[in-house]
Amino acid sequence: MKTEESQQDRTFSDALPIGAFEVNQQGECLYSNPTFQNILGRSDRQILEFESSSNEMEVWLDWFHPDDKPLLEEKWKLFQTTLQRIAIECRLPPTKSENKWVCLCLHAMGTDTELRYLGTIEDISERKSAEESLRKAHEDNEDILSAISAILIGIDKQGRVRKWNPVAETTFGLLFSGVKGQPLQLCGLKWDWEQVTNAVKDCQGTATSIYLDNLAYHRPDGTEGFVALTLNPMVTEDASKGVKGILILGKDITEKRRLERQLLQAQKLESIGQLAAGVAHEINTPIQFLGDNTRFLDEAFADLKTVIDACSNYINCHLEKDASDTQGLLLQKAMEEADVNYLTEEIPRAISQSMEGIERVAAIVRAMKEFSHPGVEGKTTIDLNNAINSTITISQNEWKYIADIKTDYDSQLPMVSCHVGELNQVFLNLIINATHAIGDVLGPNSTSKGEITIQTRNLPEWIEVRISDTGAGIPEDVRNKIFDPFFTTKQVGKGTGQGLAITHSVIVEKHEGTITFETELGQGTTFIIQLPKPASDSSKTQDI
Repeated sequence: MKTEESQQDRTFSDALPIGAFEVNQQGECLYSNPTFQNILGRSDRQILEFESSSNEMEVWLDWFHPDDKPLLEEKWKLFQTTLQRIAIECRLPPTKSENKWVCLCLHAMGTDTELRYLGTIEDISERKSAEESLRKAHEDNEDILSAISAILIGIDKQGRVRKWNPVAETTFGLLFSGVKGQPLQLCGLKWDWEQVTNAVKDCQGTATSIYLDNLAYHRPDGTEGFVALTLNPMVTEDASKGVKGILILGKDITEKRRLERQLLQAQKLESIGQLAAGVAHEINTPIQFLGDNTRFLDEAFADLKTVIDACSNYINCHLEKDASDTQGLLLQKAMEEADVNYLTEEIPRAISQSMEGIERVAAIVRAMKEFSHPGVEGKTTIDLNNAINSTITISQNEWKYIADIKTDYDSQLPMVSCHVGELNQVFLNLIINATHAIGDVLGPNSTSKGEITIQTRNLPEWIEVRISDTGAGIPEDVRNKIFDPFFTTKQVGKGTGQGLAITHSVIVEKHEGTITFETELGQGTTFIIQLPKPASDSSKTQDI
């Protein structure tokens, strides 16, 4: 009966589509089915005729690829020790320059005295080939993703990260290994999540691309940057056309925004310069006429006063001799009606006041010309104290009703090499900011004034300018943001957030200087500018 069952088992094994074999403890093959023989390329007789010896295992190992022998030896020893089922994927010796991959499985059965090993071997070359093709395709995809110069982030329907290319790693300072499989909201991205969340919902809901421009984010170095993102829906191929994920493409536009700000600043300065130069030119000629004519009137009136005094003396003397002289009386009456005494006192005062007014207008015209510097390109050496005075004069209408300006200039200040127009714009921005800070404290109906103090100092390595105000000070929670582009605490429509950002750019990037601030709530703020001293052989000088 047992022989019949054994024979049935062998018949069943012979029909299996995978190789089957039986080995004793000495490594002798007791049975192998036809599929096993076909896979190994050995006949049943070749397999069964192996003699038992200490080198039997080495003979078996010769039937596999030389590079896989160490793995097979290791697994065989582990199997003999633990008798736990093992499965090994290995190669047969190459034929026609191709490797045949097989999966070899072993498990033990029987007693310690009659222990046998049953095994199967399956040709997995097609699966391995498919896996290799898939691996190469994956590598090609990864190479393509790595070569893309834009930010690329792929999320599935649940919002989990599936793709994250090297540009995204560099831009956000987050490795793919750390965010893979995580919900996008939990990856550590520091940007405007309200905008991104709404865009993701719109993209999923409408199955159309959504574009986000100027999305602010925190860069790995702690500074604020901007990215432009396009959210593209990945639509299923079935009839439902549902969104199975979103591909986010983007680029860091921080540098672009910086260049745009510089261009805007240059255009603004150019417009201001052209306008100021034009106005100064148009006003300058009539002011010269007024000045010349007023000085002429001053000199002419001095001569007329001599005549008037002579006439008055003549009338007084003549009427004392002849009180009935009709002509003398008419002249005396005319002089009394004209109030000659009053006129001789007030006309010189009026002329003097007119001269003062003309001088003030002339000073404003000179300040406008100096502030605009039409035609000046590159760096020029200037008198910084005079440059600040020009800016104070130009901005007088902004501060004169709100604050008094006090200056404390260092008379030993050396000439400064700078981009004149842009540095003047810096002083103008800080004076206007100081004025607004004081105005916010005083309120619109206040009759009192604040104070703006401007100091210059000649330090050992720097030329320092301090601009202080008596405003409310800068709140602590925004102190690290005030130089960020487009950040402002002013009401919508009143501030663009450009002034201090441009100021920082001009001082730090254009002049290789520094700008810091000291502030105290309720007391005010002081902005401190330090500019490098010019080289001693500076050849181009322009006095302001």
